[in-house]
Amino acid sequence: NIIAVASLPPGLYSEVRFDVHRLDPEDPLDQPFLAQPEFADFAGEDRPSMLIEGAYDDGTQAADFTFSSTVNDEQRIELATPLRIEAGTSVDVTMTIDTASWFVDAQGAILDPSSPETHAQIEDNIRNSIEAFEDRDRDGQIDS
Repeated sequence: NIIAVASLPPGLYSEVRFDVHRLDPEDPLDQPFLAQPEFADFAGEDRPSMLIEGAYDDGTQAADFTFSSTVNDEQRIELATPLRIEAGTSVDVTMTIDTASWFVDAQGAILDPSSPETHAQIEDNIRNSIEAFEDRDRDGQIDS
């Protein structure tokens, strides 16, 4: 899916930057989202930046969960190969998000999303699951 299209001045770029943030009712760019019913959960007093729904099963019991985060984070992803943008050309950058890594620790053990003790680790896993790279042929692989 195309998330964003932007015009950039010609040049050599070594990173991609984007923000994960809470919607701000005072920000004119956020107001159209806050007016839509599907964003109602992001407009309340707690205003989470993300809500993740799923099912947790530790082997003894299963339970549905909603993981809520108010993280505000700027992501800077160093590109493996610098991206050259020339006047009058277009360039595709693919961003991958490895959701399978969000709720597991370094050894692969499942993290309980309802536990306050694992909350920060899950947020770190989300931040670390994002990769971006040039993808002129749109195959989801780093271009050589």
